Amino acid sequence: MAALTNHLSDNDLHSLVLRQLEPLAEIDLHALHITVEEGVVTLAGLVKTQAASIAAERAVKRAYGVRALVNDLEVKAPPERLNTEIARDALRALYDSICVPTDQVLLTVSEGVITLEGKVQWEFQRMIAESSVKFLAGVKGVRNHIQIRVPTEDLPAETVLQSQP
Repeated sequence: MAALTNHLSDNDLHSLVLRQLEPLAEIDLHALHITVEEGVVTLAGLVKTQAASIAAERAVKRAYGVRALVNDLEVKAPPERLNTEIARDALRALYDSICVPTDQVLLTVSEGVITLEGKVQWEFQRMIAESSVKFLAGVKGVRNHIQIRVPTEDLPAETVLQSQP
């Protein structure tokens, strides 16, 4: 297969990717396996946090010549981090965020994955709830099932019926 408009060899691109990853303190390069084929970079191996996985992805995307990225990094939290500790930290993070109505959001933690549920009034509240918990130590991922509340849900039934033609 002919090379895709990439003037760098795979070895040169591999070196550029390594240079982008080296300064990241949260990345152990010895725990990564990086392959490059015709501008497609594949990251595999273990990282300790979701934040490290995202940081690695962003760093690789900054390297000139990267045409596509496959992030196969596995988040492997340190064994001493329990789901109850993650849940406690996640609740604290939600309470600390003044934009998230914590009485409307329920969180569940299973095997390091946080699931957010409930209803909020605005999309930014939904997004802030997710960003408040996704970088906590031991979090492997976040499932954001928070829904946006339809404005008519808060109105009395007779008001909704009267507004319909």
